[in-house]
Amino acid sequence: MKEVPDSLLATDKPAAVAVHNENGPSSLLIVVDHAHNLTPQAFGRLGVTESEYLSHIALDIGVAEVSRVLAEAVDTTLA
Repeated sequence: MKEVPDSLLATDKPAAVAVHNENGPSSLLIVVDHAHNLTPQAFGRLGVTESEYLSHIALDIGVAEVSRVLAEAVDTTLA
């Protein structure tokens, strides 16, 4: 039987969640999903080709930067 890892996230990879402007005073919270194309190593590429991984299939191109600019503009937290 294959052993199940304690965590799907490798310690040498970026955190699953990034927080920007954590102490923004606004009562708004911006949450963005699909801002990068990283997947846990245990999942491999999920059958997605390298070119597809770099396209919109695996990430919303530009959403990370747009959401950072928006969070700064309204001085709120982005997760």
